[in-house]
Amino acid sequence: MWRPKMADEEQMSDRDRGAGADQEAVDEAVRERLYPRQPQPVSGAEQGGGAAAKGPDTGPRERRGVAFQTQEDIAFLGAKPVDNPAVQVLGVRKRLGGRWVLDGVTLELPDDTITVVLGPSGTGKSVLIKHIIGLMFPDEGRIIVRGKDVGQLPLPELLELRQRIGMLFQDGALFGSMSLYDNIAFPLRQHTDRSEAEIAQIVRERLTDVGLARYEDLYPSELSGGMRKRAGFARALAMEPDIVIFDEPDSGLDPVRTALLCELIKRMHATYGGAYMVVTHDIASARRIGEYIAILWRGKIVQAGTAEEMFASDHPFVRQFLRGSARGPLGMD
Repeated sequence: MWRPKMADEEQMSDRDRGAGADQEAVDEAVRERLYPRQPQPVSGAEQGGGAAAKGPDTGPRERRGVAFQTQEDIAFLGAKPVDNPAVQVLGVRKRLGGRWVLDGVTLELPDDTITVVLGPSGTGKSVLIKHIIGLMFPDEGRIIVRGKDVGQLPLPELLELRQRIGMLFQDGALFGSMSLYDNIAFPLRQHTDRSEAEIAQIVRERLTDVGLARYEDLYPSELSGGMRKRAGFARALAMEPDIVIFDEPDSGLDPVRTALLCELIKRMHATYGGAYMVVTHDIASARRIGEYIAILWRGKIVQAGTAEEMFASDHPFVRQFLRGSARGPLGMD
């Protein structure tokens, strides 16, 4: 039934409609700070023909066209600096299909913490993951993982770094021709010199961790969706990584199995520690497991902080997204 809008509703609508324009101003400020216009070199004649005196270098340090990221820059971009970050994403831009999928992403992931990266579908979350693990490289910016610049590593060092990162893909990404046991054993056989007896012990420990000890002889086609997710998690933990990344772990699961998977993630993190990064758009999952939360929108981190800070945020987009509201700057486009 139609009814006239109340005055406070009119005011809220106007404020949220203006949020998009406000974001445009933020985007321009980011571009100016992150990608400053470079001064043209001054010729010797313009300097009076004399040699230029070399003074201290006070300009921004440049690397692949991006101004060097200071702690102040990180705070300016909405991603509060953290102590002892496991991963630093600094001014990352990536152009795909004629558009900037990542357009100045700056984020630090705290160590020994479950970080949830939230954002609408199609906003570049999976592309960000591929940059962190070195499957894609930035057009501009840097990815620092455990103090190492991913984009500058020789291939042997990059492969070594990847072994320190566990990955749970959306569908589990199990090998259909292998049993559950062999799927978990695969990275150990590929990347270590462990004996089969040692591998068997690790595999069975990980299967026990995720509640699949009785199913080691089954094949992925014989497992339910939730079981495949847990099997993928067991394989992600097989190499004892100190960083574990989850790409939409709740995708395709019903609410109960999503809640159970979240509890498993919390339990495994409490047991093994390390930096966990969970990429999702599910708000319920973020509430269950998120200790640190970052919101990705329009190729940038809109805001990042502790779960308490984020769920109390008054940023129009963050407020809309975390409340699942239809009113706000995010529309159907």
